[in-house]
Amino acid sequence: MFVHDENGKRLERAGQRLGVQVVLKPDSFSAKELLPDDVYWYFAWRHMYKNIRATAWPDGAVAAHLISYSFMGGFRAPQSADRNWVQGLLEDGITATFGAVIEPYKQGYTREDLFFERFWTGDYTFGEAFMAATPTIQWAMSAVGDPLYRLAKIKQTSKSR
Repeated sequence: MFVHDENGKRLERAGQRLGVQVVLKPDSFSAKELLPDDVYWYFAWRHMYKNIRATAWPDGAVAAHLISYSFMGGFRAPQSADRNWVQGLLEDGITATFGAVIEPYKQGYTREDLFFERFWTGDYTFGEAFMAATPTIQWAMSAVGDPLYRLAKIKQTSKSR
């Protein structure tokens, strides 16, 4: 599930090449419209953290949310309505995520289209895909998850050759 914007359209094309089903939505999800239980990949933007699933994330799921300070405050804050996206996703069972500890501006945020396309191929680990999709090496962006987590390689469809 991804936001229907230019990066989402690039992800949709990558998903078609790699055999990954991509669903684009005009906006991000909220407590009013929860994600379906079979969603493994998520990237959206717009609002502060809210639980977006009725169930825990499936094993291996990766999600992130483009918002300023999505990683601010770390993991020590008690569960509350003021959780940041990274903390909330981890508490809800996500396998890996990334976010900003301070305002990186949109051009400094990890590009979801580049991250997921690389990660889905199985050629890149979570850590490699994160670094390759982060436009500048800086302290503002951080990731949480096994940096060696890698999907099985996917045989690309003939359309991609």
